Amino acid sequence: MTVQRILKQKGTYSPVVNPTIKIIDVVNKLEAEEMGALIVSTDGKKIDGIISERDVVLGIAQFGAKVLEKTVGDLMTKDVATYTAGDPVAGVMALMAEKRIRHVAVIGDGELAG
Repeated sequence: MTVQRILKQKGTYSPVVNPTIKIIDVVNKLEAEEMGALIVSTDGKKIDGIISERDVVLGIAQFGAKVLEKTVGDLMTKDVATYTAGDPVAGVMALMAEKRIRHVAVIGDGELAG
């Protein structure tokens, strides 16, 4: 099975946030989108990073309540695991288990695809 099969069922919609927005706005968007992570991108195509619930929690541990005034760029994970639609799901699952991550981005033609 490939990533493409999952995308056909789940869809390719991936909400994106700019690295300059405040964490409080990210928390609100995570809730509104009912997601655990958002792709960070300045142009909506190139992946600059990912901001997840885990990043926010680690930010709280480091900065306390002041974390809400930090920007996405301050807390985001810059090393984003990416795959293409043609990649096998087994490989994605293996990397997710190895790196202990729950979110990966799908790219196509060098741009965000899901």
